[in-house]
Amino acid sequence: MLVRMELPSGLEGSDVAEYVKPGDVISPKAIWSLFDVILDRGEGNCAYALGTWNGERRVGFRWNGDDAVGPLGNPQSRGLPTWTMLDPALHKAILDLLPVEKRALAKGFLAVREGEELREIVDAAGDLHAATIKMISGDKWPCKLQNGARLLLHIIPFSAVNGTLSRGSTELFRSPNRFPPISGGSRPTPTADSRIGFDGLLCGSNSSGLSEPQRASVHVTLRGIVEAVASVGFGAEGQFIESPKVLQIIIRYARVYAKALNECGIEFPVVVFASLQGIKEGRLLQDLLDGAVPEDIPCGYLKEPSYTFLPTIFESVPSTESESASILRATLDHVSQTAGLPSASCFDAAGKYLLRDYAW
Repeated sequence: MLVRMELPSGLEGSDVAEYVKPGDVISPKAIWSLFDVILDRGEGNCAYALGTWNGERRVGFRWNGDDAVGPLGNPQSRGLPTWTMLDPALHKAILDLLPVEKRALAKGFLAVREGEELREIVDAAGDLHAATIKMISGDKWPCKLQNGARLLLHIIPFSAVNGTLSRGSTELFRSPNRFPPISGGSRPTPTADSRIGFDGLLCGSNSSGLSEPQRASVHVTLRGIVEAVASVGFGAEGQFIESPKVLQIIIRYARVYAKALNECGIEFPVVVFASLQGIKEGRLLQDLLDGAVPEDIPCGYLKEPSYTFLPTIFESVPSTESESASILRATLDHVSQTAGLPSASCFDAAGKYLLRDYAW
């Protein structure tokens, strides 16, 4: 028979079997919070649990005790049974080991979505993006916009699509400068004017205030959807658009807004959509103008009123612009292909990011 050991503080007096039950293992308490044990294979075998590790939803793993190792099992630290974390890349593999009811619980907790469900979410986000394009083209944006070609950048949390009000929603409107209007500089510039109303937060670029037509503005909804629109055309009728600038705006501001949502407590994933809108016989130039005659620069001819590019999913906030660009590669390639290029001009043939990499 197993010889019982004196248990660490916090487990004395409990109805302990021949090994410490996984549900009683709560360490390391400083960084781990147990949610539910999803698989316990018994004495001397493995156990898996859902919980948060430094605030991130993860799967914990340990070996239960037996005659050989004692009741605490492995891992343990300072006489306390503890959990260790699985690589998140293994989360989906663990789901196959679970009974039906625990699998459903784990999928919801870890936000694991399979092909058909993922397509439904992205399609629903695409419907929201299309509705915003229609709103802009019908002059129903929350403030006046300058005429000409515009870029619409949309950051849509999955939670907003499935109808869940994120726990971070009350933090969204406390600091408008988290959601700066799109600018052409190397760093975002502060919001010139903002207001909070029934539909959420509205930020504008015009120093004369939101009552004037805006070059760029950002609308943040109660569900954490970020809708950013900016003028990107130049020329007499705004018909010329420099595709390298469009790429850099998407790379930079998709990350800026994703970071802001994360700081406000909005849960990921989010889906990123980008569109060119309000185009009248426009040209998407393959290169920057830099003093050249725009008609002489190779381009793609834009005949439709709007162009929506392939979406991208951010599972978390990119740490740098280079990482943002890599994740957004399909979107960026689609923009460049619309300009007549085979792939995005911000990468070399080996896929290395060519532009300056900002980590702020």
